[in-house]
Amino acid sequence: TLSERTAQEEVAMSELERLHDQEKTISFGCACSAVTLVRFLSDNVKVLPLGVLSRMLTDQDILQTLVPLLDNPPWKRKQEGGMVQVFCDGRWVDQEEGDARRLSKMDGQVWLALHNLLLSPECRAKYEWNEHRKGGVMRLQKFFNEILVDQLPVLSDLRRFVESLALQAPPAPTESRSLVIEQLPELYTSLMKSNWGKESQAFVERVRGTSKEDEMEEMRGLAAMYDTIDLEQFMEDPKCVVCGKPAEKRCSRCKLDWYCGRKCQVKAWKKHQSFCDAICATRK
Repeated sequence: TLSERTAQEEVAMSELERLHDQEKTISFGCACSAVTLVRFLSDNVKVLPLGVLSRMLTDQDILQTLVPLLDNPPWKRKQEGGMVQVFCDGRWVDQEEGDARRLSKMDGQVWLALHNLLLSPECRAKYEWNEHRKGGVMRLQKFFNEILVDQLPVLSDLRRFVESLALQAPPAPTESRSLVIEQLPELYTSLMKSNWGKESQAFVERVRGTSKEDEMEEMRGLAAMYDTIDLEQFMEDPKCVVCGKPAEKRCSRCKLDWYCGRKCQVKAWKKHQSFCDAICATRK
């Protein structure tokens, strides 16, 4: 899980460490978004293409991927002082002492996805059970209690289903596996097979050969595109680029980055300055 750094640790970080830190933050946010997407797909299994549902249940076995997330949820972390934090709406927030058993948004997404994938007729018709899969789903039994069901009443049906697995064999799929012809994403597949070491080296060489004039010209093009299109009408409410909290102030020079207050603006200035200078220079 991601750990929170002090102001002194932030200042002492090298540029490479900052990049690695940003990579972890972005990857973690993408992973949380992926859980939300799985829940959304499970809500709409009736209209999913046959190939998508087959990949979710057979190739990827999403069910067995979701269950371990409840054992050790990565969206919860404990601080040195014992305070528990929960990742919610793109940022870490302190969990109140009385909320230890309250479901977070991410917990709810996982439970709803499991409910849909285990109980929907479309999924039950295609999911092929074995002892390993049965054992994985049986691990859910320890989480069921009245507090959980009170928060998500739809889980009462899932609770009965999981309890029934201990007494009888899981239902056999009513639809046998058949040949599925589907379109494959050729561009994505070719990109994933690319030699990224070679590509990164070519990018480094390109950056080394870029002059200040080339960088300024590229910045002018980006600034012109941003000024032409009113992108802000498509954006959500601004959030601080440092801490993720709702922001009401933004850089008075480039008008691009938002901050919740002066403390975060000062903290980000070292990284923001060169970008800000370049944007302002293109507008002169």
